[in-house]
Amino acid sequence: MGPVRGQASEVSSRAEAATAKSVRSFHRSKASDRGRKYHQCMVDHAFLTQAKQLSPADRLELIGELWQSLNPDDLPLTETERSLLDERLAEADANPNSGRPWGEVEVELRQRLP
Repeated sequence: MGPVRGQASEVSSRAEAATAKSVRSFHRSKASDRGRKYHQCMVDHAFLTQAKQLSPADRLELIGELWQSLNPDDLPLTETERSLLDERLAEADANPNSGRPWGEVEVELRQRLP
């Protein structure tokens, strides 16, 4: 992917600071606001414009890089979401062979990309 991957990496590096700022901003919003408009993000407009100009594959790579930069404590969960995750983890533990290997799913998803 050469230069395109480089573009995504450059944007990803610049995104880390903006993401940290946005996450802090999000955490300042109240949990009761969850159904309402989210707290306004503090992402630089120029950065956002540049990120939107990336190819879909590079935007997905950027999303992945940003997602990986988050700690579990950065992700607010409602009690309903936490219960659902606990149920799914218990089901996965009880039936470890019921899913598909990540490698198989990843290949299928990558085949769908243009």
